[in-house]
Amino acid sequence: MAAGKAERVTSRTRGILVALILPATMSLALGACGSSSSSGRPSTDDISDSLQHGKAASLFDSGTAIPAKTADCMAKALHDSKLSDKTLEAFVKGDKDYKGSKADATALSDLGTTMSSCVTAAK
Repeated sequence: MAAGKAERVTSRTRGILVALILPATMSLALGACGSSSSSGRPSTDDISDSLQHGKAASLFDSGTAIPAKTADCMAKALHDSKLSDKTLEAFVKGDKDYKGSKADATALSDLGTTMSSCVTAAK
């Protein structure tokens, strides 16, 4: 796929991204506290890379590539959020079995508008 085509995000693609990213991230944040150890908060570059090419991308099973501009915006929002370091680390690693805390679920629900604006801003 040409680089310009990969960067272009249609309204259909934006809807798909919002519909896939929020539930996938939410699934990591819900439930009881996880037991994985944390090595610190992932960087925005780590989060963005994982959204585009890494294990976080595998959580979506959408076949739709997340453009760099969208991934960078979402990565910054996730990094700057109140999500725990452990939840972000699990997201970057694509850990489908991780269960975050109720505080993570609240923090993630607070991100809805910001994440949607990341998708709609990428044109």
